[in-house]
Amino acid sequence: MPYAVLVGSLNDRLLLANPTEINPRQKKRVEIKSCLVGLLEPILIGFATMQLSFEQKLDLFDSLRITPRSLDILARGSPVCGDLAVALSQSGPQFTQVMRGVYAVKALRFSTALSILKDEFLRSRDYPKCPPTSHLFHRFRQLGYACIRYAKLEI
Repeated sequence: MPYAVLVGSLNDRLLLANPTEINPRQKKRVEIKSCLVGLLEPILIGFATMQLSFEQKLDLFDSLRITPRSLDILARGSPVCGDLAVALSQSGPQFTQVMRGVYAVKALRFSTALSILKDEFLRSRDYPKCPPTSHLFHRFRQLGYACIRYAKLEI
């Protein structure tokens, strides 16, 4: 089909417009042909390949230019994007422990969120007690609720 033009795409096929054979008695006509292709497979292979590339190259980039807005967008995405948001928030000094914990919970990395909270608790002025009125206590409770909601009862 050397003169075919892409008309549209479906989940499993491409639609092509192809001119018919030119016959002196007929006017020029176009026929629509469908060509079966597996579009999902190359997309999944590319996505999986990019995930490995992100993990390998993350340490090479300067994370000072990453904004909280971009991490919010990443955290709302797939779990892999959430993992990327957690890694970027932990490597950037401009993010607070609160923000790092929020991104860890959004990415369902509860052990990371717990270690962030535990580290903050050890540095707090309330150590060795955590009063129920403190902000830190509230964040521990939110982490517990998230663990229950996602049935992560072991951390």
